[in-house]
Amino acid sequence: MATHKSQISIEVDLDENKIPEKLHWSAPDGGVSRQETKALLLSVWDDQSQE
Repeated sequence: MATHKSQISIEVDLDENKIPEKLHWSAPDGGVSRQETKALLLSVWDDQSQE
């Protein structure tokens, strides 16, 4: 079976105190290039440790 990989990139612009000011995301396969967004939720699951 052939596999396909896709990449989603997240860019965070910080101020001089390293506080996030702007968020941008890109998904080239979906035709999205450096789209600004106001919020982001990312969840990651570790199957081995079940957390």
